[in-house]
Amino acid sequence: MNNVKDRMDIFFDKEAPSIVIDVKEYRTGYNNIRKRGGRIRAFTEITRENLQHCKELIKLVDELRHLDGVRGGLAISETEYMATTVLQESAPLTEVIYSNVREVVEQGQYIFDTLWSTATPAEQKIKELEEGVERQVIQVITDTHTSISRAFDLISSARNEILVMFASAKTFLLAADAYTLNHYQKALQRGINLTILVPVYEDSKKDTNLASNEGYVHDDDDDDPDDKHNNNRSVNVNEQVNKIRKKIQNANLIVTDKSSNTKITIMVIDNSKSMIWELKDDTLKDPYQAGGIATYSNIPSVASSYASIIQIIRKQTGLYEQLKDSKERLEMLNKQLESHNIIQQEFINIAAHELRTPIQPILGLSEIALARNEKMLDRDDPQLKETLEVISRNAKRLHRLTDDILDVTRIDSKILKLNKESVVIDEVIDNVIDDFRNKIDHTSENQVRLVKMIKSHSNKPKHDTGSSSVTKLICDKNRTIQIISNLISNAIKFSSNNGIITISKEVNVDNRSIVISVIDRGSGIDPDIFPRLFSKFSTRSNHGTGLGLYICKNLVEAQGGRIWAQDNKNGPGATFSFSLPIAIPN
Repeated sequence: MNNVKDRMDIFFDKEAPSIVIDVKEYRTGYNNIRKRGGRIRAFTEITRENLQHCKELIKLVDELRHLDGVRGGLAISETEYMATTVLQESAPLTEVIYSNVREVVEQGQYIFDTLWSTATPAEQKIKELEEGVERQVIQVITDTHTSISRAFDLISSARNEILVMFASAKTFLLAADAYTLNHYQKALQRGINLTILVPVYEDSKKDTNLASNEGYVHDDDDDDPDDKHNNNRSVNVNEQVNKIRKKIQNANLIVTDKSSNTKITIMVIDNSKSMIWELKDDTLKDPYQAGGIATYSNIPSVASSYASIIQIIRKQTGLYEQLKDSKERLEMLNKQLESHNIIQQEFINIAAHELRTPIQPILGLSEIALARNEKMLDRDDPQLKETLEVISRNAKRLHRLTDDILDVTRIDSKILKLNKESVVIDEVIDNVIDDFRNKIDHTSENQVRLVKMIKSHSNKPKHDTGSSSVTKLICDKNRTIQIISNLISNAIKFSSNNGIITISKEVNVDNRSIVISVIDRGSGIDPDIFPRLFSKFSTRSNHGTGLGLYICKNLVEAQGGRIWAQDNKNGPGATFSFSLPIAIPN
């Protein structure tokens, strides 16, 4: 010590602190080094027995550290090396190895620096001993036997809760094969809350490697004496997981989604300690070979973080199961609803046909009676004429209702058929207008005036596009008449007496389409109905069924067109328009 100028690095076993403190020569030597400006670094094994001496030693050195299991002693200065293998409490050294050879000094310095980097501050170790707090460590364990043994010790030390998330279903079976199941059972007997997450195994192939020579569960209480023999054969992985579940019924064993398959297994004890194992190959028979490097930590923050991960996956699995159950219930209800809809549609179809049968003769006979005896009835029995008119009018309404019901049934059942042909649209529009004019002339209902208007625009010469005063469509003539008639009927219904309804035909040669519009001057579209205007049963009238526009929409779209509506921008009323493609000339 007398030759030390700048520094002295020294370590010694747990007996040495008493030597430095109690032997005057050593204590004085340490003080003299520091008085000369020298620096002393030292580490030893701090125990409960040498705790007071170590507290005194902290005052004699610049820095003191703790290292478990230190044996003997070694001191190095700039130029000298000294070591001993025997140290006795409170007694001077009796045997030492001394050298001032540079290579020996450098080697000693290397040994000291290597051990120094792994030592922990003395203050931390003293606090752990005085407060009974375990030193926080993160330890890497490369030997699988050691890591599994440590896991068994942790399971045995659990006081409240054990959380385990296995890398795969096969890893879980291998753990059971390594006697882990017995430790789980003992923990459950102590009242420990045990939660195990096992990813589902979806490969249906049998895996003979899963059954070891002694069976996957080492349990003396196996019910079947041939159980071990059966496990030597190929057994489905999920069946084995369920069999283990029965042996730890008090545990919360959760089979998670396949997406939770990982390469690590996590175990958390009491939210304060944790272990993680690397998975090398879960197809091997030997669980000690299947696992890889493991890490152990007694840091609560680390353990609680892993516990949070396990709990999150656990909750996600619960939500997934709820969604799965809800989906199955919805599918079942959907099938019931589809069945109900089929029955309902069949009933409506049958009812509509049955209604149609008696309506036809009522309608026909009432119209014949009116046509043949109109003048006589006007003269002799006007009340009978009015009665026949009521019968005819309501028979027509009932006939239209049955037709609408049948159309809706065909549309919803996707069996609507169209008879497309080449149609001169102007003739169709003119015929519909003429029919409505005749009806208006012979009825006491709203007296309106129907006006036809034709527009045409194109950026190309007429002879290049086929545009002319005659516009042909490839469409279902009767269905197109039905669409126009429905729109005009609605316009009349919502128009005031002596109102004007305009039927517009606009030819767009560029888009090869025709747009037919029915424009009224009525009250416009109800804002509450507008979003569902073309849906079933959408009506604000006490007399309508709300099926007409729904039928129109489907008839237009079935012919390759579209339908829309809007309130008039310049004045009251609304405009209902639909487009259909123009026939391409040969």
